[in-house]
Amino acid sequence: MKTRKLEKLKRDLEAYVSDIASGIGRRERTFWCMTYLRGLLLDGERKRIEPMAQRLTAIDQPKQDYVQALQQFVKTNSLLHLTDEVPGAQLP
Repeated sequence: MKTRKLEKLKRDLEAYVSDIASGIGRRERTFWCMTYLRGLLLDGERKRIEPMAQRLTAIDQPKQDYVQALQQFVKTNSLLHLTDEVPGAQLP
């Protein structure tokens, strides 16, 4: 998915993330869940965090290291684990 199209879907994606991420706690985790899903939707490699983080960094121009933060998010919050904790949650 191209960056422009992803920006158009931002509200829908935020609503989806707020539903599935309600069981993961802090607002910071919800942010990284949203960021990770955006990385998965963008065109390019999805098997490793580094390429996704590079694409997201080019778009967001963050002050913090997306690679490390996304690695930590994925390590501590698997999507399969989320479906166990959030009633009605399903993987797409």
